[in-house]
Amino acid sequence: CNLRCHFCYVALDPYRGPYLSTAEVERILEMLADAGVLWLTLTGGEIFTRRDFAEIYGRAKELGFMVTLYTNATMVTERHARLLAEDPPHSVEVSIYGADAEHYEGTTGIPGSFARFERGVSLLQRSGVNMVLKHPASSLTADHVPAVRDWCAARGLPHKFSFEIENRHSGGQEPSVYRIQPRQVKALRDELRM
Repeated sequence: CNLRCHFCYVALDPYRGPYLSTAEVERILEMLADAGVLWLTLTGGEIFTRRDFAEIYGRAKELGFMVTLYTNATMVTERHARLLAEDPPHSVEVSIYGADAEHYEGTTGIPGSFARFERGVSLLQRSGVNMVLKHPASSLTADHVPAVRDWCAARGLPHKFSFEIENRHSGGQEPSVYRIQPRQVKALRDELRM
């Protein structure tokens, strides 16, 4: 992943491998197709960090999968948007960490990531893909949840909230300090009528 979200559950250093080669990924896709899998989600980290995304996506579509993409949209390019417009995925789920640079980058830890997120969302929206934005609400953005809802509504984008913050795959509990307390979750759900 190109972001450093404070509450991320991935225990691996996102900037170091090992990564599967294109051929290894394609072999796994073929095994899944042979096993009768229909629904496939491509996720990361961030799926668009892979230079071979177009090859992997194309092979998944050739094999007949109903492909869903999970992305933070910060690395979406015009080339990606054209590819998805020409051969649309079943859906695209985009994580939104805030409705302004302060909140978004306060979560991601990467200056300039909010502008890249907005550009990527705009490219995806223009491509016509079936897209939903999802906000993993945390203690970093609890006061900002209505603003995220309004940001999405102003752009005509469906959205959903999640209040679950998972511990690290390695068992580390560091992300749990960013969980919103149950009483506050209830108040936010009531306020947003979720």
